[in-house]
Amino acid sequence: MVKSVKDVAFACEKIMFKGRPKLLKTPLTYNVKTVVHPGHYWHRGIIEPLHDFVSKTNCDEVLVSFSIDRLPLARSTSNAFWPILCSFNNSPNVVVVGVYYGKDKLANCNEFLNDFVQEISPLCADGLEYNGKIVKVRVCCAVCDAPAKSFVLNTKGHNSYNGYSKCTVKGNYIDHTMSFPCLDAPLRSDESFKAREQTHHHNGHTFNDIPYFGPVSNVPLDSLHLTLLGVVRKTMYAWMSGPYKNRLSKRLIQEVSDLFILLSAWTPSEFARRPRSLKYIKRFKATKYRQILLYTVIVAFSRSIREDLFDHFV
Repeated sequence: MVKSVKDVAFACEKIMFKGRPKLLKTPLTYNVKTVVHPGHYWHRGIIEPLHDFVSKTNCDEVLVSFSIDRLPLARSTSNAFWPILCSFNNSPNVVVVGVYYGKDKLANCNEFLNDFVQEISPLCADGLEYNGKIVKVRVCCAVCDAPAKSFVLNTKGHNSYNGYSKCTVKGNYIDHTMSFPCLDAPLRSDESFKAREQTHHHNGHTFNDIPYFGPVSNVPLDSLHLTLLGVVRKTMYAWMSGPYKNRLSKRLIQEVSDLFILLSAWTPSEFARRPRSLKYIKRFKATKYRQILLYTVIVAFSRSIREDLFDHFV
């Protein structure tokens, strides 16, 4: 018995000695191509993950959602990943289709997306063949935050004069803030976007080769940058250090801060962040602004600030 245990332990030691890549069968070679110097791009492909998904679900149609965003590696360096992530039929499982790595931001979005677009376009047009049947494939949405969306679609940023993605409104720069006061501007359509009817909205050509995909209708707005880090944060900054007519007194700010600290002790664990004093407002994350907007604004501000400011905020 002792001898057999020793033999098993020796065999396990030999396997472990070969290293983790050998044990997990990690590929040692990758199809890496240079995209923009000094960056590199690795493309895994979407066909294999699609086959795996169809084999497990036996579905007749696959709705593909893809997401692109910058993933910094450390604060001390500018090196970052730009992964292309996909999910199928709103599944919580996410697959990596391709990854860009480099020190600087990509200069050409079309070159970055070329392999993905060339691979997904025939699938959307002709379908995916699996076990003798044709499975429909559609790209239902592109999930990106506001800066990444403007990069992927090769358009102006969301804070520019012609940066609004859903209509053709032109912004006005008022009191050091970009504003869009027009409420009845013509809506932007997929056809007008592809035809580049508003030339000032575009930085250049972008991918229009994916069948049944609309660069306007299938790209949702980003609530994080537009609402939480946009409207909510700017409003609270105005209350703290904005124009004197809208600024809260130090006494009111202290009252709200004390209430936030009191609420912190009774905040359920489901919230990612607990309320903090307003003296740390420059360190607030988007999740904290979301908590203020949806939950604590009524309790904390309804009796502390003027009625017109509160009505404007809510």
